[in-house]
Amino acid sequence: MLKSTRFVLALLLLWSFPAQATTEEQTQSLEKMGQLNGIALGCRYFDQVKAIKKALVQALPKRRELGRTFEAVTDQTYREFVASKAACPSTEAFAADLEAAIQRLNQNFSPELQSPDK
Repeated sequence: MLKSTRFVLALLLLWSFPAQATTEEQTQSLEKMGQLNGIALGCRYFDQVKAIKKALVQALPKRRELGRTFEAVTDQTYREFVASKAACPSTEAFAADLEAAIQRLNQNFSPELQSPDK
């Protein structure tokens, strides 16, 4: 009886906080960051990994599903990159891709696009 009551209370709490929609552009920019992070990990570009994490912390609202998406794409990309034994991009090319991806992330998650209750 007590477990079922806790379960019902947990569901009510979840339903009281509606999920916030993410636009297609936001999802794509977040996935791009995950892809770059997976490649940076595979290539041991640790300074770029730090830059990616910093950009995410600065740009993204604190929502669990965004972190999960980023981590899932990072994991998938890293595994595919290592399995394919792909060559690492030059640091210059990677830096240019990363800079463009960070700009896109910042545009898609700009504070003007966020609702005031976030």
